[in-house]
Amino acid sequence: MLVLVFAGCVTPDGSTRSVVRSNKFVILTAAKGDTISSLAKDYLGDERAGWIIREYNKKNAINPGDEIVIPLRYDRRGGLYPDGYQTVPILVYHRFGEVCRDSLCVAAHVLDEQMRFLSDNGYSVITLRDFYDFCRLEKTIPRKSVVLTVDDGYRSFYDIAWPILRKYGYTATLFVYTDFVGSGKRALSWDELRELKESGCDIESHSKSHGDLTAKGAGMTSEQYIEWMTEELTASKKIIEGHMNHETVFLAYPFGRTNSSVIKAAENAGYLAAFTVQGKSNPFFEPRYSFSRTQVFNSTDLAEFKRRVTAFHQQDLRCNDSGMR
Repeated sequence: MLVLVFAGCVTPDGSTRSVVRSNKFVILTAAKGDTISSLAKDYLGDERAGWIIREYNKKNAINPGDEIVIPLRYDRRGGLYPDGYQTVPILVYHRFGEVCRDSLCVAAHVLDEQMRFLSDNGYSVITLRDFYDFCRLEKTIPRKSVVLTVDDGYRSFYDIAWPILRKYGYTATLFVYTDFVGSGKRALSWDELRELKESGCDIESHSKSHGDLTAKGAGMTSEQYIEWMTEELTASKKIIEGHMNHETVFLAYPFGRTNSSVIKAAENAGYLAAFTVQGKSNPFFEPRYSFSRTQVFNSTDLAEFKRRVTAFHQQDLRCNDSGMR
């Protein structure tokens, strides 16, 4: 009853916000000028937390007079729900162009269409670190979360993709192989990578030379193979750290290929997690050295793109009378 009384105190023109607060919730009647972002900033301390308000109230926008409940402690670690569990698609791109003819190039208008789909359908683009913390049960993320990654280090990301991502307020992780950086007109420079980092991108490792880490070279002994593989992982990590002035903690396997020896080498080199291209969406319990990414190709139409950003696995997780399911 107290809530109803306070909710009725908004002025006729909707200019005043009425609020009831407890240690767990804020319940308010929205006033003129209120937005989900502004309420998140006022009550959750961060306008980027607006997804909590959207999810809890099942609203993508608010109007004056709307009754809004804001949970002050929103804990969905692991993304578990009675009807299933959250999965996180991690998309991987390579090159971009105004017009594309090869399979690894995505045209600017196609990328814009894909990003617009994410924006219009309630997806949140999160960082790779957010995803990692989610998998460690340290963080709750939006129910429809997706991670954007770009491999190799082509300059077309800077020229074509980055302006499109910024238009939608999105960021990305760039997995670069260090032999390629600064190698010519098609490659990003370290200065451009530093600029991208300052604008919100993350720069991580794709090895030193992009060699297949699972393939022992002709004539190599087992010891030489292990030495080469270790150098590929440790050198790229140190080089990126030296240029970017941050700790490099994530690895994208070249060609997405790995095995038990590569995983052990990645762990020994100090990477926290590593990524394949198996085309699956990731639950929190996916092994952290075989997280999966899904490649986006020139041939990926919007219908296929929608399937690739599946962010939930339907499964009845309710307990039965014995307490088990």
